[in-house]
Amino acid sequence: MKLFDLNKRKVKHMNATSVSAVRIAVVVTVIGLFSITAGYGQAEKGAFEVGIEVGPSLVIATGGHETIGAFVLAVEPHVGYFFTDALALGATVFLFRAIDSDPSQPALFFGAAYAHVNYHFNAGGTWSPYIGGRAGVFNAYSAALFAAGVQIGLQFFAAHQFSINGQLEVGTIAGSAGSGSAFLSTLGIGMSYHIK
Repeated sequence: MKLFDLNKRKVKHMNATSVSAVRIAVVVTVIGLFSITAGYGQAEKGAFEVGIEVGPSLVIATGGHETIGAFVLAVEPHVGYFFTDALALGATVFLFRAIDSDPSQPALFFGAAYAHVNYHFNAGGTWSPYIGGRAGVFNAYSAALFAAGVQIGLQFFAAHQFSINGQLEVGTIAGSAGSGSAFLSTLGIGMSYHIK
């Protein structure tokens, strides 16, 4: 009887081990297939990128004897084209809404239009950090001001052509003579779709 019980325990242990091995094999296979699918050719030469980021933006303006700061909600649709596997050129529109704005006002206001250039590291990988610069025109009370800045970000390709993005932008807005200047920082979370 003891021998029977011992053998029975061994069989149960072997069955549990086999089930665990199968589970591990399935998980490894799924991860492998996901990596192959997600890590193939997202940021590659000749691909177009269309996306949008949304997040808080801090504007600090200085002029005369006062400094004014404000938080706004920024919405930034963008398009880009990969001239190489790592280098992309594109355009971004900066739309915003004041956090405490009047509900009767338009949902979004036009803030700026930029041209940007980004260099993607680990091109073709599932995780693709990037760094770049931007320059364009900022709309301040119907006056067009020059604006420039830098941006750093990270793309996670959840599928072959679809990425989830996180991006930080920091820049300045040059004022007209005697009107001071402004600092603009935006933290955005969004998504992109790559078309080849």
